[in-house]
Amino acid sequence: MIYSPDYLASSLFSIPLSFYQEKGFSHLLIDLDNTCDSYKRKTPSKEVIELFQKMKEAHLQPIIFSNNGKRRVGKYASILNVPYFYHVHKPSPNVILSFLKKENLSPSSLLLLGDQLLTDVQAAKRAGISVVLLSPLTKEEAPWTKINRLLEKRRRCAIIEKGNIPWIGESYEQN
Repeated sequence: MIYSPDYLASSLFSIPLSFYQEKGFSHLLIDLDNTCDSYKRKTPSKEVIELFQKMKEAHLQPIIFSNNGKRRVGKYASILNVPYFYHVHKPSPNVILSFLKKENLSPSSLLLLGDQLLTDVQAAKRAGISVVLLSPLTKEEAPWTKINRLLEKRRRCAIIEKGNIPWIGESYEQN
């Protein structure tokens, strides 16, 4: 189903690095706003910097993957010294599919991590890759994201209440 994530997690920070390795993921497409930091934060927090460093040390390739613009995404990713994609037009799978082809990667090696059903989960599902749905980090939202949250609220609640999607790390917090 296009709105069903493969996994749930309370945050990017609650997922043990061993999870990625055990599942065979080598490349992590990571949403920026409300997944890494608040959409108002222009540079990575200390916690994000440390996590991305640990990912790289564990031979994982974190990649910022955002619908946001080049200036915001580029500055943020350059501080982390990681590749990035901006204006990816999620839920379109096109950037993911192009990346898989260009890098000659198997879809099973790529994982998307994000906080929205209507953008992140749909993009991953349309591209045939796995996805972790995270709880948003803050209640601070861009105006257009607030609309998405209203549209996805009932579906998100149903997914969590069914209890048939595995959660990773600490228990999933529903906002």
